[in-house]
Amino acid sequence: MSVRVETAGGHGSPEAGPRKPREWLAPIVRRSAVPALVREVLPGFDVEGLDWHSLHPRAFRRALKPALIIGAAMTLPLFGLFGWFAILVLPIISAWMTVVAWKGVQHMQWTVADDAVVFRSGWLWRNVTIAPVVKIQTVACTESPFDRRAMMAGVRVDTAGASERSHRVAIPYLARETAKALHERLSAQAAQTTFRW
Repeated sequence: MSVRVETAGGHGSPEAGPRKPREWLAPIVRRSAVPALVREVLPGFDVEGLDWHSLHPRAFRRALKPALIIGAAMTLPLFGLFGWFAILVLPIISAWMTVVAWKGVQHMQWTVADDAVVFRSGWLWRNVTIAPVVKIQTVACTESPFDRRAMMAGVRVDTAGASERSHRVAIPYLARETAKALHERLSAQAAQTTFRW
């Protein structure tokens, strides 16, 4: 595994010029050594004893529709090259996008502890993000028109020091009540905690 830590002010500023990133804590580390490493960075945090929660039971159906639309859009350029023979590729791309949606939803899980919110995702390249409550800057509850129709919502957490290429805590396809409860809990925890850089 690789372990990265993001800190506020670690990305440089336009006035001061770019700084070398201070992100990689352990570019390569055995999976068995990660819990001890996490405890060094976040004292008392037990990454092995987390109670993970899955997404909404209908999350796959909700994720499948955009995946199939993207798959259909990927075949459009082929029509210019191969004409109507390109339609033979559509079932293959649709099957692949179905697998991508299924595996993506299956491997997305989240949990919240007294001092952090944790999100994991990915089935080929797996990512786990631990966002300590003391680093939370904003918590947002998001609903697209499709989410509202499915009675779902998502929760996004932004932290100090997170870069644009970070694996963010952005939990989609939750039951609306679950998303609102999680949003309220994290907002209350962040509001009652003294922010530390």
